[in-house]
Amino acid sequence: MAGPMETRNTKRDWKQIAHGLALDIPESDLENLTPALNAMDAAFAPLAANIPHEVEPAITFGWPAEEGA
Repeated sequence: MAGPMETRNTKRDWKQIAHGLALDIPESDLENLTPALNAMDAAFAPLAANIPHEVEPAITFGWPAEEGA
């Protein structure tokens, strides 16, 4: 498993990501976008790997409070 300062050696499956997010992108458009997305991913992955954890944006999820609680 890669540590926080290591980069991934695998490419993302953009078609599966689009499908999993239920994005309505035609297959032919995904084929055209994939090389650009791979290039951007390769360019930004090393930069993102060097962002210290204390400044990296964190996503948090919460459940709305019930009324009267």
